[in-house]
Amino acid sequence: MIDVGSLVRSPRSDLGVGKVVEVSRTDAVVEYFCSVKNRIRKTVPLSLLQEARLQRQTRCYLWSTTQERWIIGRVYDWDEDKLEYEIDLPDSQSLQAVETELYVRCNIPIADPIDILAVKGQETPYFHDRRLAFVQSAIEQRAVSRGMTGLISANIDLYPHQVEVVRRVLEDPIVRYLLADEPGLGKTVEAGTILRQFLLDEPNGRAVVLVPKYLLEQWRQELENKFYLSHFADRVQLAAV
Repeated sequence: MIDVGSLVRSPRSDLGVGKVVEVSRTDAVVEYFCSVKNRIRKTVPLSLLQEARLQRQTRCYLWSTTQERWIIGRVYDWDEDKLEYEIDLPDSQSLQAVETELYVRCNIPIADPIDILAVKGQETPYFHDRRLAFVQSAIEQRAVSRGMTGLISANIDLYPHQVEVVRRVLEDPIVRYLLADEPGLGKTVEAGTILRQFLLDEPNGRAVVLVPKYLLEQWRQELENKFYLSHFADRVQLAAV
């Protein structure tokens, strides 16, 4: 049943979800939530309206009278018995809300974000901390790997001496090297990383890996599980000698 406060949509409109604010015998006034600052109203025949059930992960807005600010969350679930939505909020919090309390942005693009920023209706503070942590981690990894994507895109734990070996080999214009570290220092990792970086840098490059027969399967698993060389299956040949 469509009543004041119902969330609705019209199959003949591309405005998306709106909220009914007035109802007459034949028509309804639907308010479309453009942003926390701007809304528009349209008069729509009741016959053209359908109740809208919000899907999971739909972004929604609630006005907190106690905090006097907008709360932004995402729909987690719908409780058919209580006729309430469970809303996930930042910092692992949640709350229950009926549809009359919820607002959903319509399909009209935001023309000017300044109005939203002025009333602190943006989500930036919440995402900033998480985004900053990711960016800092990416910068640190890039610095450690000295810009070599083969190092940070492989499933390995690197040690400084291994990074130095890989860097020295790859930066030399004439690549002819014999890796002869002592047992246990990671020659397989070094060779796999060099191979992966070569394949990434040379889209048309091809490689042959020759290993003793009794180590063939071990090398095959190492190159696949740690360096994802199956992605380059048509460019890498692993053979026993």
